[in-house]
Amino acid sequence: MRYVYIISFFFTLCWAALTSYSWYSYVSRTWQVAPADFILLSVSMGLLVLGVMDTIRKGRGWSKARALVTLSISLLLCFALTAEMLFTSMFSLREETHMKTVESPDGTYALDIYSWDAGAAGSSGIRAQQNGPLWFTKPVYSKTDARQAEVQWQEDGHVTINGNHLSLRE
Repeated sequence: MRYVYIISFFFTLCWAALTSYSWYSYVSRTWQVAPADFILLSVSMGLLVLGVMDTIRKGRGWSKARALVTLSISLLLCFALTAEMLFTSMFSLREETHMKTVESPDGTYALDIYSWDAGAAGSSGIRAQQNGPLWFTKPVYSKTDARQAEVQWQEDGHVTINGNHLSLRE
């Protein structure tokens, strides 16, 4: 049973790095390789339970320090993810509608175009995202107060959306 706690310690460190990268990729608009927030929160809660069990267990020295680090990091992740999910659910009341999927001429790239409308609570607009395998996504375009998306492929990896030239290779 001791090895479960050691594995949970290292898994907690990796999970904290994955959660940090999820936040970074959202802010910097790069590929989102982390799973959805509710999956991050669920695993963080499981790690919190393991951290509590490890803290209760009788141990000395390194095992107590490992238990406290696991507990504190998983607790911090649970609070941060819960706050982030509550904040986004309260302030993103917009309703998104999938408009179309546009593929490059050779079929290498595909963009999903969405429109959103928050009604009286906010603005409306369009956004485009590139989908990868599993849950991997990359936001490539967002424009408020737009109703339509005119997409023209220049060449493989280069696209123009409503007059804005984008490179999908970056």
